[in-house]
Amino acid sequence: HNFCSSAVSPAAAMASSPPTLGPVVLDETLVVYLAWAVISFATVSLAMLSSGWKAMYGRYSHLSPVAPSFVMNGKLAWVLQECPCLLIPSFLLLRYANPACLHSVPNMVLLAFYLGHYVNRTLIFPMRIKQGKPTHVMVFLLALAFCLTNGTIQGVYLTQYPIRTGEADLRLVLGLVVALAGLAINVHSDNILLNLRKPGKDGYQLPRGGMFEYVSGANFFGEIVEWTGYGLAMGHIAGYSFAYMSLCNIGARAVQHHKWYQEKFADEMPKDRKALIPFIY
Repeated sequence: HNFCSSAVSPAAAMASSPPTLGPVVLDETLVVYLAWAVISFATVSLAMLSSGWKAMYGRYSHLSPVAPSFVMNGKLAWVLQECPCLLIPSFLLLRYANPACLHSVPNMVLLAFYLGHYVNRTLIFPMRIKQGKPTHVMVFLLALAFCLTNGTIQGVYLTQYPIRTGEADLRLVLGLVVALAGLAINVHSDNILLNLRKPGKDGYQLPRGGMFEYVSGANFFGEIVEWTGYGLAMGHIAGYSFAYMSLCNIGARAVQHHKWYQEKFADEMPKDRKALIPFIY
């Protein structure tokens, strides 16, 4: 990637203005290494979740084998673990952005999409949860570690390395269309879940309507589609690693939810509803 150069000599620049940090916060090679680390972690996570282990938050929080002192408020855990994905890219954008990226439409569009998602996910969504379950501290720490890493990957790549256009324009447009479709499914499905529990009623209900008519993990399906489109639009392992992590982590959780619904709502569960992918799986 090429950065904007200046016609002014380094000595003249230093004499005429106060010193500033250079645009490169993290070398692209290290971004790639971090992305591969995420892919490796996602693969291990998929193996654990597929073997029957359940992340101890939400409806599975009661499975914690340790004392209650090792759990924390679910809403607080959610906000704290998700905020690095919002704060790190925002800080890099405001303080260290490469001017070439600021003038790159693909970079700014994808960064705006990413930040918009996490404004909702970090600040709005947890406040709408009516009765949040506690979260195991270990699950919180794992989620926090991922968000710190992923926030760094996405923030550094989109603020430091301009995405090439030209032959990639079709991929960019197609990816954004897929991402927006996934976002719409995710938000609509979240709204169904958030409004599922009526005032005065306790316990879980079987979600119906929208994409829930086809899959039990409609909200997860939407988010996986969203980040798959995002990765396609970016065309770099930074985006692909996020999409893969989403597939492995919440994809496996969708399968667990599907089995849970089948056991708890055996009489109400639509026979042709799939777990994650409509009509297929």
